[in-house]
Amino acid sequence: MRKKKIIAVVDNDTEFVQKFSNTLKKLNLSNKFDTKLFGINVEEDIPKCIQNLKRAKGLLVAIMIDIVIFEMADSSELLAVVEIFEKIRREFPNLPIFFVTKHIKEEYLPLICWCSLKDIDGILIKQYLYLPEKDKLISNEDKFHEYIPLTKNDIEKIFQEAKRKRDAYITASSLSIHKCIFR
Repeated sequence: MRKKKIIAVVDNDTEFVQKFSNTLKKLNLSNKFDTKLFGINVEEDIPKCIQNLKRAKGLLVAIMIDIVIFEMADSSELLAVVEIFEKIRREFPNLPIFFVTKHIKEEYLPLICWCSLKDIDGILIKQYLYLPEKDKLISNEDKFHEYIPLTKNDIEKIFQEAKRKRDAYITASSLSIHKCIFR
């Protein structure tokens, strides 16, 4: 039996993993992808998280990092999640990594700006990755689902485009290093 590809989620709670798993199930992608939580609550968990990600390395198709992992008490904690990303990126240079967020409040705008400047493959909004329940009213926060529902093709295109972008980046980086060495 072929093993499912793993979409790793680096987060400090299970809500996103559960909702995204439901989305994959509704889109008939749960036989292809499995979402797995790689929990992290404090900075001391980072080495353990990276070790667990390394164990799953051959099956990983992408890593999604919640960009509001730590409760931010002050601005000195604002970029803690960027440090987590940088450590994970060093270990997985070829793997698509996305930031995911649900909260785009004014207080998080500096974090979104800093994250967008990093070597990531996209910032995805959690509400877009959830399919609205047909039997439930759509809240005002998720109102845009009435117009732009996520599809099976969207999920596959997101991963394909991220992989294409990552491969192009790695190729360009190695070519530029090669040119510098042999000048």
